[in-house]
Amino acid sequence: MEFKEEALYFSGKDKIHTTSLFKEITNNFTIEFSVKPKATLSIPHKESTNQILGIPGQRFIIGPAHGIDKDTAGMGVSAGENGVIVYEHSGNYLPPLLIYKASIRDWVHISIVYKERTPLLYINGQLVKTGLKSCKQYIHPSGILGGLEPYGYYVGYAKDIRIWNFAKSELEIKNDMGKELFGNEEGLYVHWKLTEGIDAVFANNTNNFEDKMVLMTNDHPTNIGRKGELVFCTSICANYLSKAMVLAKSVKEYHPDAKFIICLIEEEIPSTAREFRYFDEIILAKDLGIPNFYSFIFKHNAIEASTAVKGNLFLYLLNRYIDYNKFIYLDPDIYVMDRLTELDSLLDEHSIVLTPHLLTPEDKDDMIAIKGNEIQILQKGLFNLGFLAISRNPNAERFILWWRDRLMQFCHDDTPNGLFTDQKWVDLSPCFFDVFILKHPGYNFAPWNYSKRKLIVTEQHKLLVNNQRLKFIHFSGIDSGANLYVTRLYIKDSSNPIYTLYNQYISELKKMDEDSLKKIPWSYVHYLNKEKIERSARLNYRNDKNLQKKYKNPFKYSNKNFK
Repeated sequence: MEFKEEALYFSGKDKIHTTSLFKEITNNFTIEFSVKPKATLSIPHKESTNQILGIPGQRFIIGPAHGIDKDTAGMGVSAGENGVIVYEHSGNYLPPLLIYKASIRDWVHISIVYKERTPLLYINGQLVKTGLKSCKQYIHPSGILGGLEPYGYYVGYAKDIRIWNFAKSELEIKNDMGKELFGNEEGLYVHWKLTEGIDAVFANNTNNFEDKMVLMTNDHPTNIGRKGELVFCTSICANYLSKAMVLAKSVKEYHPDAKFIICLIEEEIPSTAREFRYFDEIILAKDLGIPNFYSFIFKHNAIEASTAVKGNLFLYLLNRYIDYNKFIYLDPDIYVMDRLTELDSLLDEHSIVLTPHLLTPEDKDDMIAIKGNEIQILQKGLFNLGFLAISRNPNAERFILWWRDRLMQFCHDDTPNGLFTDQKWVDLSPCFFDVFILKHPGYNFAPWNYSKRKLIVTEQHKLLVNNQRLKFIHFSGIDSGANLYVTRLYIKDSSNPIYTLYNQYISELKKMDEDSLKKIPWSYVHYLNKEKIERSARLNYRNDKNLQKKYKNPFKYSNKNFK
């Protein structure tokens, strides 16, 4: 990014993130700017008001930020030497509402006017195209300049980007095109001059925009955002709420500035969850944008469903929390014991971080450990997907898209056929993507590695695993009793600090009303007529494409329909 021709030149790798959405402006507004593109864009075969069409290869001078919810979309503009496209962006929704093919080889003035949710395109003050009316209830302009990962970056010159909080007429556009602005113009919301020096950004003082201003100088950044802050997430059914609450509280203890997001695979959000102060957001799985959601969820039991949505959850977070660059998934039965400083640093250099179940081979004569750990892990997956961390990067985004696609079709607890929910798929990830394998024994300390990881308490009351700080412990299998059984199998000494941690965790669960919350029935365990869904019905529906075509929402029917 550099200043040339009294404008800002975008090289195809540059982005300025001022804010995601201008939520104060809705449905009727105007975005205008002058550009001289230096690269072509990919043109979709048709305009659309739904789905995701023709996205790769865009040249987003305004990147369309993700809408806040399913009824809301952010809009953006792709401009190239061969045309202009207007996109909207929300959950599972990134369609081109307006496509205009034209040769643009020199400076042009472009205005996008949204009038009652319909985009109109003006070139040099002349109306040239009216797009499709949006199917979303609320449309907002975006504040992302220069690109949107992974869909494409603008290449070329740009200046004088202006956003107005009303739909301008053709006459108003022509009158203002070459006019110098002073900041007190009625309806002017923000103005980026994009010319060299301190005057690069100019905002109307009357609209309280100071917190969103970015002053561009000669040493301008390429991406302005809160890179050091983390977004943590987990996915659960309501009976695991107490565990998610303990997890969120432990995360916030060591990362008070982080976000904690919970994906709930239920029809409604319980009041207990809404009122819990350590949850920054609760997103229902049905609002993640999963196509044919009720058909999808019917194919899974509760455990499969909680893992099958994880790819979609990461995509949601990448689009929703556009100002954040580091995203960490933790299973709800994890207990964070220290600040994850190593992980935070790793995510500056690596875009995908995984932890293996095991770091050390079992002893050759210990058949219990070999069968219980090594052979089990060969069946279930090399990496424990109770933890996954990514940073915003095309490599990670390609991985998440691939993983999401596989989980949508093949997230099954079916070990005989080579599948174990989301874990087995990730065995392939180091072959397809650049992956960092974190071999710190204090990360993902769990029953399957107790045989080779020793926990001690120092004189300074620090918890160490194999002489490194304990970062988080994974209490997998705590409800079934398997956790305590395996703990006693490998750690005979009842004075070992592992038992103190176990009791501490149980105590925390009780404080979160574990006894009541674990009894909450899953929303998707019954048909609408209250008949309990048989496992055979789910499997038959999953394996029969004709049943899926015939019964778009299988919850409306009965077990007898899926014999």
